[in-house]
Amino acid sequence: MIMTNKDMVAAVNSIEEMKNREEDGNKVLFPGRVKVTYAIRKNKAKLEAALKPYNEERDELLAKCIDEEAQATGELKLKEECKVEWEAGIEELLNIAVDVDIHLIKLDDIADLDLSFADVDALDFMIE
Repeated sequence: MIMTNKDMVAAVNSIEEMKNREEDGNKVLFPGRVKVTYAIRKNKAKLEAALKPYNEERDELLAKCIDEEAQATGELKLKEECKVEWEAGIEELLNIAVDVDIHLIKLDDIADLDLSFADVDALDFMIE
């Protein structure tokens, strides 16, 4: 499946949010759905691996553009003269398309679960 870095970042963040919500609320979103949770974990790991070059490039760009004085105080701020370069660079990075081998599930595997719209949206990339 072809996904942009932007789509992969959003998917990883959404999956992580679902996991955190499950842990914080003690509510299992996928009770008895081993196949579904396996697919989610497998896909998250694949996406994180595919995002490694993106994260490395983003970190290099950030290191080049970060305001060191603000960083010393714990503030994340870009140098004024670097904002255009940062925006152009991050936009270019986010729009790069990557081929990722996604483990698919069927809609029937989750159809009877009490999932929010956001939960289904987070899983959309992996539903056949």
